[in-house]
Amino acid sequence: MKLSDISRGRNKKPRRSITGLILMALGTALLFNYFFSAPTRATEVSLDQFMTNVLESEGLQEVSIKKNGDIIIATFSDEQPWKDSDDKEYIIVKSSYTDGYEGSLTEVLLEKNIKFEVVNDGGGFLSVFFGLIPFLLFVGILFLVFKKSSNASGGIFNFGKSKSNILIEKPKVTFADVAGINEAVANMKEVKDFLSNSEKFRKMGARIPKGIMLIGPPGTGKTLLAKAVAGEAGVPFMSVDAPSFVEMFVGVGASRVRDMFSKIRAVAPAILFIDEIDAVGRSRGYGIGGGNDEREQALNQLLIGLDGFDENDKIVVIAATNRPDILDPALLRPGRFDRKVVVGTPDKYGRVEIFKVHMRGKPISSEVDVKVLAASVAGATGADIASIVNEAILIAVSEDASLVTMAHFEKAIDKVAAGDARPTSIMSEDEKRVVAYHETGHALSAYLLEDGDSVRKLSIVPRGLSLGHTQILPEEGSGEFLAFKKGLFANIVSLMGGRVAEEIINPGNPSTGPSNDLSVATGIADAMVVRYAMSEDKLGYLTYDDSPGQVFLGRDLQMKHVSEETTALIDAEKRRFVSNARNIAFGLLKDHEEAIDAMVGILLVEETISGDRIEEIFSSAGATKDSYTLTDNLEGVVKV
Repeated sequence: MKLSDISRGRNKKPRRSITGLILMALGTALLFNYFFSAPTRATEVSLDQFMTNVLESEGLQEVSIKKNGDIIIATFSDEQPWKDSDDKEYIIVKSSYTDGYEGSLTEVLLEKNIKFEVVNDGGGFLSVFFGLIPFLLFVGILFLVFKKSSNASGGIFNFGKSKSNILIEKPKVTFADVAGINEAVANMKEVKDFLSNSEKFRKMGARIPKGIMLIGPPGTGKTLLAKAVAGEAGVPFMSVDAPSFVEMFVGVGASRVRDMFSKIRAVAPAILFIDEIDAVGRSRGYGIGGGNDEREQALNQLLIGLDGFDENDKIVVIAATNRPDILDPALLRPGRFDRKVVVGTPDKYGRVEIFKVHMRGKPISSEVDVKVLAASVAGATGADIASIVNEAILIAVSEDASLVTMAHFEKAIDKVAAGDARPTSIMSEDEKRVVAYHETGHALSAYLLEDGDSVRKLSIVPRGLSLGHTQILPEEGSGEFLAFKKGLFANIVSLMGGRVAEEIINPGNPSTGPSNDLSVATGIADAMVVRYAMSEDKLGYLTYDDSPGQVFLGRDLQMKHVSEETTALIDAEKRRFVSNARNIAFGLLKDHEEAIDAMVGILLVEETISGDRIEEIFSSAGATKDSYTLTDNLEGVVKV
């Protein structure tokens, strides 16, 4: 079988528009109805009424007797319509009449010198025909739908066939296009060597893994890495989304898995890439219902298919997931997906390389400092950086600039991180003032604590759903891989700084602005207590976090082995952390009100302040950077 044979059906297009054909059929039916049906401007009377009243009307011009249809049509002049129906030109008698009535009717018509005719109009045929029109239209539409399904996806009854997409051409992506994940690339180079030169592995008796599991957050380049392996090895690349295996019909998913494996064998050597495998590879035994049975059948068939490969097939299965904790153990045992490659969030140096890849061939100004950009987007994935570069180019184009400058990148970072800017005119002056104090409270709390991160930017320009934002990032060379107790608590202090600043200017009247800050602060406190055992003096060194379990009808519904007393203690500790952080923030800001007022005054005018200017404004008002440190019990601060 050739690649072209497998994909030939996907390249066909319907020759005609289904909508056009339906409209043509409806138009034809309407024309038939117009020319062959009874007049529409008519009223219906009984035969007796017709004989006694209608025939006596002065405006009667013509009578047509249609025997087969049992219809009598009387036509009146426009000047003298029938007296009982002023806006009608016709009278229709649909009641059957007898030969006796026909004879007496014709005599009266002759006597009154009224033109008439008696015809066999075939009304029976037309009645049957028009009665069949809805049925014929339904059959025609159904036929066209089936035909379209056949052209587009191999037939409506082929829903058991795989929806996977085989790339006819060799992928153009290479390892040179993959940056920031050097360790993962090094792991995948072995797979490329096996596909392109497998003999050297066989001579040494090496066994290449049948399956490779790429593990990492969304947007880190798992799909790109899999394509790069295929591009480097020069082999076909089949990509399939695991959710397409799970359908409402039991057995369809398993059928699609079988069809997928038959297709990949036909084009070997090749790479089969299964994205979001956690959709079908979840641990069995949790959940109820037909949907769960269908998923488990698809998983069982996937396991059977993996076992069916041998080294001579030259097929490597690569799967991607961001939830390795919920995968079925049978999927990860040796002989299946026995190699796990972590594709994590890039560090600062990785982000520099990713920026360079996406800037390649673009009109970037020489003033753009890639290292500064990489430092300002700590935690960003490859997909985030690609979006930032693209947004910067779009902004440059909208401004009719010939080169993309650092200012364009700064705007792009703000847009990707917080959303599109909205005019500040949507806020009143009082609201702008509250937002300015709120953001300054965040910034000053982080600025004063040496345990916290650095303040990079303040803005009261509304973006997305927020009315302002403060960018606080780790110091260069720290804080990207490990978080420490005091650092996490310092984050809670800076988060509470916004609420505290509002309390200082509006005592007893807080706004809804800090809602997200409070939610994030609560989440950090929760993680410190239940996940990281950072309340060891009260709860010991145990963790109480069950979040990795399945959400729907899974482990989360199992009995939690935590007593009511322990649960109450956990809540008390979380409340203590947040309360202490609020009190510390209040003390710091209350002691530096001059610095707050100085920053707010400038912020209300300029709306955005960043870089070294932040320290310049704070220090000129008596606030010194990193001048306080947290106590070990996290109940206060001491001056450095």
